Amino acid sequence: MEREYALIGSIYDASLNKSLWPEVMAGLADVCDADTSGIAGIDSLNPEYNLFYYHGFSNELLMEMFQEQMHLAQYEFMGKQWMDHLDEGVPSSSDEFFGSMEAYQAAGGRYVEFINRHGLYHQAPIVLERTEFRQTGLGLNNGRDKPFHREQLARLARLAPHIRRALQIHRQLAYAAQPNHQLYAILGALPVGVLLIDQNAQVMFANIQAQTCLEQTQALHVGIGGHVLAGEPAQRKELEQLIRGAIATSQGLQGNAGGVIGLYSPHRATPVMLSIVPLSSANASLTSGSFAAALFVTDPEQHQQLSTRLLRDSFQLSPREIDICQRFINQPELTAISRQSGLTVPSLRSVLKVIYEKTGQHSQAELMRLLRGFSVNFQHIP
Repeated sequence: MEREYALIGSIYDASLNKSLWPEVMAGLADVCDADTSGIAGIDSLNPEYNLFYYHGFSNELLMEMFQEQMHLAQYEFMGKQWMDHLDEGVPSSSDEFFGSMEAYQAAGGRYVEFINRHGLYHQAPIVLERTEFRQTGLGLNNGRDKPFHREQLARLARLAPHIRRALQIHRQLAYAAQPNHQLYAILGALPVGVLLIDQNAQVMFANIQAQTCLEQTQALHVGIGGHVLAGEPAQRKELEQLIRGAIATSQGLQGNAGGVIGLYSPHRATPVMLSIVPLSSANASLTSGSFAAALFVTDPEQHQQLSTRLLRDSFQLSPREIDICQRFINQPELTAISRQSGLTVPSLRSVLKVIYEKTGQHSQAELMRLLRGFSVNFQHIP
């Protein structure tokens, strides 16, 4: 247990200093009696989070893994056939999950053939974090005659909460340490979804509104390589052309300078709207990174949002009156507003009368036109 306690301290040290992760991987292999160990974390919306650290792997193995794109084969097998079926923080083993080494080899195909060729026959993975855009896993590996036993998995299970907490700290520090932290904070406060991409069309940042849109619709998604893709295959080329054109313009080359596109998905009556615009690499006052383009994303099925501050300052509307205005712009049917707000229809009419007087409007149509001018929702200009 002393070795475990010492390793726990090293885990939290690594959360503050990522250069210590190789030391943690070495300690993990020692405590769990494994030949090799590795941790891999990918955040498709914030590459600053990404981490890849290994212990015990030969340079030959690592070089061959990426040259032959075995990391993609690993993702297809480990991710989709194995780790997607595991709960976070609960370790597994190849013998336990597949029943035998032969069944494991049959399921793993070329990836398992590859690691067998390098003397690794038993694996013990654990899912540390799994969200729509962020996946982090850790794995132990042993040779042919060293299957993993329950005690080794129990040690890994005891250490897992500490590693997962350390990753949360790492993610927060990775965000705070970014040179564009202040810009990201500003973009995070916007009511519109924003994705920033680099010259390779890879996503470097997405605010919470963009993440929500990606999670709740199938109109667009971020692929393994960090590229924004249209959900409908028929629209992928058009979206790619708009993004490439914006990137070309940002680099001073001739292009279409981006544009507007509505992306469709099944079971939706309205498209998700995107405005793609170039960002000049010469504008150092905006960012300290190499962002080439920005994508502004809105879901027309989301409610209109009014500026509470402007309504209050311009017309001295009370919180109740602002609430009624917010409901009115999204659903001008008085019966529906009455039901939502808890007011009777006569009481609602009395509140609207006060709003008319304060704003100088005389009808529902006039009030609707006025309120649209106070909407903070992003407008996509074709």
